[in-house]
Amino acid sequence: MQGVKERTKRTQELVVQIQTRRKEVRSKIAAAQAAPQAAQAGATRPATHAESSSETVGWTQSASHRSGSNDQLDEKFRRWELEEELEELKKEIRP
Repeated sequence: MQGVKERTKRTQELVVQIQTRRKEVRSKIAAAQAAPQAAQAGATRPATHAESSSETVGWTQSASHRSGSNDQLDEKFRRWELEEELEELKKEIRP
């Protein structure tokens, strides 16, 4: 019975650690996503009359496509990282 209580306590501690780590990862991701956007905003230039609307439309479409694939990649990475952490925690709990 004592062993079960110890495992329960340890599991609760690990849950708190996982939640803390998730928050850290999310904040790092938000900071990483904000940095390129800030750099991009500073590097923008006004459009000239020589540019056609089709050139600017193509540019924005490909940029939005890239951000969608990055979101999927980020999600896969988050899942992989969480699964890896979970496996490590399971190994710690097992005798």
